[in-house]
Amino acid sequence: MKWGDLLPLLGMLFTVILILFGAYFFTKNLPRMRIGGFLGASRGAKMRILDQLSMGRDWRIVLVQVGSRHLLLGVAAGEISLLAELSSEEAALWTDEDPQDKNGDAGSPPSFKDSFMEALSQKRSKGG
Repeated sequence: MKWGDLLPLLGMLFTVILILFGAYFFTKNLPRMRIGGFLGASRGAKMRILDQLSMGRDWRIVLVQVGSRHLLLGVAAGEISLLAELSSEEAALWTDEDPQDKNGDAGSPPSFKDSFMEALSQKRSKGG
């Protein structure tokens, strides 16, 4: 095979690698880019998602803070419905974490990482 035959192949390989790198860079930095429209409004200072709960494949309940208002929304494919408007006190009950939960004392299940590390240390201590 001659060098003249390899140059187009190397050029195509370089182009594919460049396209993959560009796609990775664009998707990695897309949230930080301010391109206007929907993407530019994604980091509003007065609107936040406080909590969300998946209810199925395409359905979830979302607690949103808009200014001083707290809205409980039902989000489905192509539809958003207002379920309730909560007072600040009611919303605080949903968003405040119990100090016992942070230590794992409230009966919450351990994280996967903690369970894995414990199983790994038990396996090492048995010598197997």
